[in-house]
Amino acid sequence: MSTDDRVKSATAHWGPRFVANGVSLTDFEEVTASISNWDDWCQAWSDRALVHEELGEDAHNRKKFLTAGEHLQRAGIYYHFASFLFVHDIPQMRIAHFKGVGCRTRALPYLLPAGERVEMPYEGKWLAGIRVVGTDLRPCGFGRALLRNVLKIADSFFNFMVGIVLVTFTKDWQRVGDMLARTIVIRKAEAQRYAGPNSFGR
Repeated sequence: MSTDDRVKSATAHWGPRFVANGVSLTDFEEVTASISNWDDWCQAWSDRALVHEELGEDAHNRKKFLTAGEHLQRAGIYYHFASFLFVHDIPQMRIAHFKGVGCRTRALPYLLPAGERVEMPYEGKWLAGIRVVGTDLRPCGFGRALLRNVLKIADSFFNFMVGIVLVTFTKDWQRVGDMLARTIVIRKAEAQRYAGPNSFGR
């Protein structure tokens, strides 16, 4: 058991947040149990992220693209939480951050539905995100985006089986949050398929 108050606090308070965002409960318990000092937080989570990253790359090489997407997506989330609030060691935090961005970007084409990384210039830098729109292909807006993300907890039930089943069998690969918020995640090339030829400019 860690004697570091920061590790104890993180373990006690962050579990639901981590699991709701894609960290498996088993990984959360094993990684946090292995950390005795906050200085080890980033490396411990990066090590577990690397396991999923390598599994994803192996699945990709074997053309198991759904499995590749899931592992790379999870690796990206683990790298993100590795760098989460690790501001006392900026070089280590930056390495984990950029590893996470790389894994999430490689995962996007293989997720259901597939995602698209979008970028926009801002004050000499770039802001990046994943395109999400309403089912009418209009911007989903703050309210629907909030509802969509709050309901991630429903998709996480039974180790995310609820979300996996829904995106597999619903027409537009929507999870609970997408169905209730009336949103979809798209690539630009897929936009016409979702809304038909007369949906733009309305």
